[in-house]
Amino acid sequence: MIIIINGCINSGKSSAANALSRVLPYTAHVELDDLRHFYSWMPLDEAITVTLEAAVSVTRVLVAQRMHAVLTWPLRDKDYAYLIKKLDLLGVPILAVTLDASPEKLLSNRGARELTDWERPRILEMRDEGYHMRTFGATIDTSDRTSEETADVILGLLGNCLDVNAAAVTWSGKRLGAAAIVCDDLGRILMVKHSYGKLNWEIPGGGAEPDEPVHRTAVREVFEETGLIVTAERLTGVYYMPDNDSHHFVFICKSMEQGRVPGSVSEETTDCAFFSPDALPRPISDFTLQRIHDAVDGGNLLMPINIGPRIWLE
Repeated sequence: MIIIINGCINSGKSSAANALSRVLPYTAHVELDDLRHFYSWMPLDEAITVTLEAAVSVTRVLVAQRMHAVLTWPLRDKDYAYLIKKLDLLGVPILAVTLDASPEKLLSNRGARELTDWERPRILEMRDEGYHMRTFGATIDTSDRTSEETADVILGLLGNCLDVNAAAVTWSGKRLGAAAIVCDDLGRILMVKHSYGKLNWEIPGGGAEPDEPVHRTAVREVFEETGLIVTAERLTGVYYMPDNDSHHFVFICKSMEQGRVPGSVSEETTDCAFFSPDALPRPISDFTLQRIHDAVDGGNLLMPINIGPRIWLE
């Protein structure tokens, strides 16, 4: 996942990125201003080009290490277009947001930051130039929000893990993912509780890796999230999410370690347990309920099922 945060000076970009890094596992904050400091002597127009290229290179390394990247910088439309063109090749979802605040808030010392005499007039110039109302991504008003509250809004836009529903998310071609329905001897469903976002309960699952069949994605995700070794037995549903052009496959999987109690072995989860299909935990999304019920009821493989925005049951 790549998150691009745009906004004027003092709109809260870095604070929100740092807050995201504290709650979203394996997340790195790429502050483009820090890259710019390596060549502060360079004329601004040249430095912008170099900084964008450097940001793409750093992000490429982070994604290769299976980390999330949060990029923060005031962006022109053409800067954003350049980033999307380059980052889209990495094949991970990209969410863009713009942070804004009232002029009074932007011109005040927010938190521990003290504005310089250069920054105050520059903030007004940036608003005149439209940095607070770009054509890409959702706009979040940070006037009366803490950095943690802003991060929560961004997490809400991310939706359920990588099954993103925000209109500002772009994908490199079609995306594939898979999940597993694992039952114990009593017919209860194996579920994990996420450590981020809605802190919701989910069936084990995630995005497919390059050159990986989707049934092996389901098997791998169960092991990574619970430590349980399973084998895929049957496909119970195929789901299509038009908002991000992704397909999601669900498989009945059987444990190869009968009697072993699964546990939460990933930083992305805080709990792991079996639940009756009639007594599933909360919070949970309607999509998760549908996948479980489709599997329990025998599955429907006639056609992929279209999935809309998540509805959360608290």
